[in-house]
Amino acid sequence: MMTKRQRVESVLQGQRPDCSPVSFWHHFEPHQITGQAALDALLRHLETYDLDFLKVM
Repeated sequence: MMTKRQRVESVLQGQRPDCSPVSFWHHFEPHQITGQAALDALLRHLETYDLDFLKVM
């Protein structure tokens, strides 16, 4: 079984991962778009959904 990092890197290198990397994103509340609140919201999103990668907007 690949790690999340190995899975994403294999796709970027044109190789076949053990399964497709998964992620999704959304726009956070206005008070969560900068600073510590933004970091907390992003990390909570990552941990809650066990994503393979995180898009930072």
